[in-house]
Amino acid sequence: MSDEQLNNDHRNTIRRLKTRLIQPLIGEDTISLREYILSYPLLTIRKVLLSLNVTNANSIFPDIANNADVMSEFIISAIQSRKESPPLLYLQHLINDFKEDLAPIESIVWLKKDPEACYYFWSALINLEWMSVLKEFKKGNFHVYNQTVYNYDPNNKFLVDVLKIPTAIASHKERYSSIVKILNELPLRGAEIAHLISMIFYSYKLDKTNCNKKANIDLLIKNKEVIIFSLSYLQKKNISIPRIEPLTAVDNKFALVTQLYILSGGDDFKNLINSIIKAWSQKKIRENEKVINKKQVIEHLRINEKSMKMLNELSSKYNESQTTLVNMAVALLYKEMV
Repeated sequence: MSDEQLNNDHRNTIRRLKTRLIQPLIGEDTISLREYILSYPLLTIRKVLLSLNVTNANSIFPDIANNADVMSEFIISAIQSRKESPPLLYLQHLINDFKEDLAPIESIVWLKKDPEACYYFWSALINLEWMSVLKEFKKGNFHVYNQTVYNYDPNNKFLVDVLKIPTAIASHKERYSSIVKILNELPLRGAEIAHLISMIFYSYKLDKTNCNKKANIDLLIKNKEVIIFSLSYLQKKNISIPRIEPLTAVDNKFALVTQLYILSGGDDFKNLINSIIKAWSQKKIRENEKVINKKQVIEHLRINEKSMKMLNELSSKYNESQTTLVNMAVALLYKEMV
């Protein structure tokens, strides 16, 4: 921890102490409550707000998740309206609960040794939408706004974007660290995070099983060349899963496997795999034909290097084989002769 962070923590501790001392004298003072709340990190404020389950706050959380002042207003209003105990004591109780209520990171340690599962898990996390979180953990306690009227669409708010967590990952080690960071930054209770982890693991096992039952993808992951071709094929057909494209060649295989696992839920998945394999086979046949054709032209006609270069350029421009072009040239000369 840097000296600046230590100094900030020290100042915030003093702020909290002053608030606790003053509160009995000033009672329900909003200013001192806000001062107390704002002395805590953004993550703690987020957790407190969501734990209060305020409908209006839940509904616009993506827009206020990085605004401590606005979140503090929601918190103070909710605490004062409940009147269950003195506001400051109630707030202290909530915050103390979160100090021990941590994300169950120990349940994902095995991902360190399984790059495939790790890539899938990370992909699921960075594609997690805020609306999905609301539906799962807030049980309908939120508004669904009309985008036309309010210019707000929670369906397009990814959780990592809301929490401003970077997702540009270039290695398995970094990816696992990213998962840990995301889980630790989630403004949810430990039990809710554990439930989310279980959901992703269940989805991974289900998708992997479905994929293996419907098609054999071994051919598509046997070497680097076919892996790159398969990823490109999915992109050209506009069926590639967004936001999980690999940044380095090392991750190409795991990115493709994750894509195929997720796509395996579709009814035409088997046809998709067959189409990729067929396209790959056709590509290799065309490449072999070009090599064979080039050798035949050189061997049978003894074309010099300069003429061969021109022939290659013509072949590329008109998308015709060298043999076809030579035959066309012979036919044209013969026609002029007669």
